[in-house]
Amino acid sequence: MSIIESFKICIFHKYADFKGTANRSEYWWFWSIYVFMLFGIPLIGFLVEDLYKIQLYSLMFLWGFGILGLTCPFIAVSVRRLHDSGLSGWHFFWRLIPYIGSVITFVLMLRKSKAPYHKKIIK
Repeated sequence: MSIIESFKICIFHKYADFKGTANRSEYWWFWSIYVFMLFGIPLIGFLVEDLYKIQLYSLMFLWGFGILGLTCPFIAVSVRRLHDSGLSGWHFFWRLIPYIGSVITFVLMLRKSKAPYHKKIIK
């Protein structure tokens, strides 16, 4: 699965779908998009702001709405990934524990698929 396919599935087809499964590539590609949006865009914005001495407040305002829009599909794909590895979606709440929770969920997301993955081509 490519990064574009993962984005299409998570945003357009399964935006808030917490049922079913998501294979590892679907989860990790969408995770990479989410992390880039979370950290990469502001870093680029601050570098451009310092370099060209322009104000990017309106763009950062739009960035905030973009992150809010991606949070629900990120949680949904995380829960589906946990289902795929044979775990309950409630394991996502390990993330609420500072530092250690992120490590626990990272390890859980690396597990192999337990549920049979049926490749569906969505157009």
